[in-house]
Amino acid sequence: MYEEAEPITMSGIMKKPVHIASPSAPLKEAISVMNEKKIGSIVVVADELPVGIFTERDLVKVVDNNIERIERPIEESMNRQVVTLDLSENPTRGLIIMAEKRITHLPVVEKGKVVGIVTQKDLVAWFMKRPAVLLGL
Repeated sequence: MYEEAEPITMSGIMKKPVHIASPSAPLKEAISVMNEKKIGSIVVVADELPVGIFTERDLVKVVDNNIERIERPIEESMNRQVVTLDLSENPTRGLIIMAEKRITHLPVVEKGKVVGIVTQKDLVAWFMKRPAVLLGL
């Protein structure tokens, strides 16, 4: 008997809860959360929608360019061109987006609202356990 496989989506790969901050949150607090939780990014959200992302790469820029910015709101240092991935998308699409955009963190959204986050490391680990999926077999 043939059974159709469930579509592979981001729901089983993404991490929850997502650590978020409002645009006016002090950057210093966001950095403390990243350190305490051992995470590489904070998604910046306004009215429940992602408006930016602050990553470890952004932190390096802050430290290198102007350490005093650490006392300013996160919106002054975040990447405003946040790229997201819909919850219904498959992991291959996530890897393609990350490669094309040269990013390592993707907030996962459902109806525009952030419901999770996936990292390049998460996707590589997932595919390593399922090489047939990566090869399209």
